[in-house]
This record gives sequence, C-alpha cells and structure tokens, in this order.
Amino acid sequence: MNIVPDLSICVATTSKRPEVLERFLSSVSQTDDHLSMEIIVVDRYSVEKSSLEVIRKFSMVNLVDLDAGCSLASAFGEAMSISN
Repeated sequence: MNIVPDLSICVATTSKRPEVLERFLSSVSQTDDHLSMEIIVVDRYSVEKSSLEVIRKFSMVNLVDLDAGCSLASAFGEAMSISN
C-alpha cells in the first residue's frame, strides 16, 4: 500500500549548478515534520552527473536519471508519473 504524501516536490535539474540543488534540498529537509512529502529530482542534461553526489546526501530524494536532451516538459511528466 502506497502512502500518499501531503506534498510532492518535483525538481528538474542539470549539472550546471549542483550547489543550488544542495541548498534547496537542505532547506526542504529542515521543514516542519508535520508534513509528509516526497521529493523527486529529475537529472537531465547532466553528462558528468555532478548532481548525483548532491542527491546521495539526501535519503528522502527519489532520482529519475534521464538522457541528455530531454525537454523540461518530459522531465516533469516523468516525475509526475512516479509520484504518489
């Protein structure tokens, strides 16, 4: 049985600014515990996969690793298809 979270956060990212992703995930992880949430990060256009190192620090993140060149709409569509 899947538990439906109160909030689903879908983030599409590239490898250009992994420090921004890390700050965002750190901030979200410090939110009020009264809210159940899922975080889905779609890594797109990332040939060197630098954002993977950031994502590994946050156990609550579900990663979708897409091939370089996927559109933003495709990235969010993929994230929404796996969200609860």
